[in-house]
Amino acid sequence: MRRQHRRHDAKSVSQYLGNAHSDAAGPSLVVWAVTTGSSKVIRTVTTDGGAVHTIVSIPAESQILGAAAGKLAYLSSALSLHLVALATGADASFSTGASPSSDTVFGAAISPDGTRVAYAVASPSTGGRLRILTLATGASATIRTYPAGPVDAPVEWTATRIVATTIVPFSDAGPQAAVGLDPATGVQMFSTSISGSSGPSYSADGAHVANSVHSTGLSDEGDVSAPVGAPMPFNTLRTFSLGSSPTDVLQKAHHNIDVLAVSQAGTRVLYFSDTSAGGFAGITLSPDFGLFTYSSGTSTQLEKLDGPRWDAAAFIDDTTASAARHMGSNEELTLVGGSHTTPSVVDTVAAGDQPVFVGYSPTS
Repeated sequence: MRRQHRRHDAKSVSQYLGNAHSDAAGPSLVVWAVTTGSSKVIRTVTTDGGAVHTIVSIPAESQILGAAAGKLAYLSSALSLHLVALATGADASFSTGASPSSDTVFGAAISPDGTRVAYAVASPSTGGRLRILTLATGASATIRTYPAGPVDAPVEWTATRIVATTIVPFSDAGPQAAVGLDPATGVQMFSTSISGSSGPSYSADGAHVANSVHSTGLSDEGDVSAPVGAPMPFNTLRTFSLGSSPTDVLQKAHHNIDVLAVSQAGTRVLYFSDTSAGGFAGITLSPDFGLFTYSSGTSTQLEKLDGPRWDAAAFIDDTTASAARHMGSNEELTLVGGSHTTPSVVDTVAAGDQPVFVGYSPTS
């Protein structure tokens, strides 16, 4: 059943989303969103793989932006920012200050106390704005402006920084930098160039990052034709601390490495290694392809490449992650790593498919 989305005044926002400072914070939850038909179904699962709840269904064209502090943020096709309470499924919408005729909204990061949301608005002609929405009042304000060109799209908000990925809106350019912003001013406090690589994944503490890049000299330059964007295949896994230079930690010719998640303290990376287009055939059961964790110089295979496609993941502690895979015609949520030497299925959405979002909230 689809819930009606309504814009609320300050009093009803408190009723719908709950008091962010309540002493009765609920348990930690994994939230995942799966596309099925004309809808995205949003479900929550307890971190032990126990109780599963469908909390709301939203239009398929809605864009999931992030989850934290007991809330999930998504963007409607009308550029309204929605906050869904994970405990109840209540959905409140807020104006972003963006014009549907000229602007696009990029990213969203919910503050640790759940009272504010940072996001970016950009226009092809006038540049960008980093804005902060205060949920109690529904008011938003610009804290930083950008000339036409790169803007910082918020990803997460920690106690000390807003973590963002610098992008070039309205272009074929890939991600440009991983940055840490001052929450009061939007000024960059940390920055690492990631031009020419895949999109970064960040740890929950906002200090550790992983992504993948194409390294030359591995004789796989002809695997993927990429007339625009970063060269491929992404055959090299990289890790770094935000503000420091990336370090290549793993290289595999004819591999396309997709970083799914970085553990909460940054000690572990979960990644999916698939064969690059034009790569070797007959690799279905190869020990070199599939789902892996990387930690302290060692890669550990969790599942061979034998049919499923891994779509998204989030760590729930520093060893265990919730990861979504497409198996047959269904989308499955699994627990991997830690005590789970093989993926353990905890939820299934029949006929589910991409886009898929998986997030973790320590409170609900």
